[in-house]
Amino acid sequence: GKRAKYAYGLVSTSIGGPMLQFKTPQVGVLLDSVVKFSLLDDADTNMAAGDVASRFDLPSGWHSVSEPTIVTKTGGDGHYVLLVATFVPPSADENGGSDHVKVATDGKSMRSQLLVLDGGCLSEGPVTTVDLPYHVNYGLHSLWLDWEKMVVKPS
Repeated sequence: GKRAKYAYGLVSTSIGGPMLQFKTPQVGVLLDSVVKFSLLDDADTNMAAGDVASRFDLPSGWHSVSEPTIVTKTGGDGHYVLLVATFVPPSADENGGSDHVKVATDGKSMRSQLLVLDGGCLSEGPVTTVDLPYHVNYGLHSLWLDWEKMVVKPS
């Protein structure tokens, strides 16, 4: 196979969330950012293996529900990074704290988007976003499938 120059991953900078709706644990790690790591030393870009080449931080209240999916651009020049994120709005209880369980189960507050990022410049933010009709629960996982395996062939 071809040697990869970069790897993409998620960053957790907070703990919390509406995890009770999704059984255990009640509190979990929230995924707030996507990063692109250099896997090779590259004198042209002055990057060393392990350096962060680019990073995108989700807006406040938004959290990734899964790892990013990497898709080659048409023509093969670069990659798009697809990320499904869910918005979890803050909700105050009578003690001034957050009532994430109420927010997670009211059926209206949480919403989700598909974010399309340019793999070459994550820090510039989404190229486009798509509002999803329902919120997507934590724990969705991406999976790469070849196009031929996704197309339904007529019988």
